[in-house]
Amino acid sequence: PTPTERLPLGFPIGLEQLLEEDPDVIFLFASNKKRAFTMNPIWSHLRAVREGRVYEVGHHWKEGVGPTARDLMLQEMAHRLYPDLFEMPALADHLKSRSYQ
Repeated sequence: PTPTERLPLGFPIGLEQLLEEDPDVIFLFASNKKRAFTMNPIWSHLRAVREGRVYEVGHHWKEGVGPTARDLMLQEMAHRLYPDLFEMPALADHLKSRSYQ
């Protein structure tokens, strides 16, 4: 909602607004803490939760501002959504296929 901010990759959203939007897929940053919102009764009513399409992603997604990082994030997203069609990207393989001269 704030494209003028430096990294508009995600934003905090309240559960009621999330229920209104009812997304097909949810990507969450990895956390070692218990997520209180997942114990809220609203959480289980979200389509993404009911259909098992909630994915935890690494914190490297927060730093994905360059073209290589964005490309890797999109490849990872494709893999998580369609694992039979797309392999999980590997940074080393990705760098081998590029020319950085």
